[in-house]
Amino acid sequence: EAVNGGDEAKAQESAQKIIDSSKSKYAKGVAYQVLANVKFNNQDYKGAIEDYKKLIELNSTPNDAYFDAMYNIAAADISDGQYQAAIDELKTWREQGKRETPESYALEGNAYYRLQKYPEAIAAIKKAQSMTNEPKDSWNSILMASLAESGQAGQASGVIEDQLKKDPTNKSLVHNALVVY
Repeated sequence: EAVNGGDEAKAQESAQKIIDSSKSKYAKGVAYQVLANVKFNNQDYKGAIEDYKKLIELNSTPNDAYFDAMYNIAAADISDGQYQAAIDELKTWREQGKRETPESYALEGNAYYRLQKYPEAIAAIKKAQSMTNEPKDSWNSILMASLAESGQAGQASGVIEDQLKKDPTNKSLVHNALVVY
């Protein structure tokens, strides 16, 4: 109720009480999930990672919560500047969960870009784009930047031109075009 009502302080307090006093591993897992989500939303990425890992170690929640925690660790790793850790976590998430999503490949592409591994970033973003009819603008930004940084500015300008043909009034695309050119 506290989470749904937006009272993060009460949610944290209630979750901590459950962790400290409950004998139910399931209840503790849910409480760690609440704590981790609140910390993530408050940009305490290290704290969120720690609590997501505790949830996973308990192995007491349904598979969806378990794999969501793994994915959230990868997202928190990116936000915390731990790019290789994010890539490793995403690979584990895919292997164990038998899951593949465009968002996961876009997140991986972001991590590779930040590590200056541009060919890997390009491959991951292209994979993300191939999996959906509605790729996000941020994915194109990473793709164009990766192409430009890897000496493929011509391909980067091709990507932006294709996007501008679809949406010529998009200010973000116009800005990206100026950067690429």
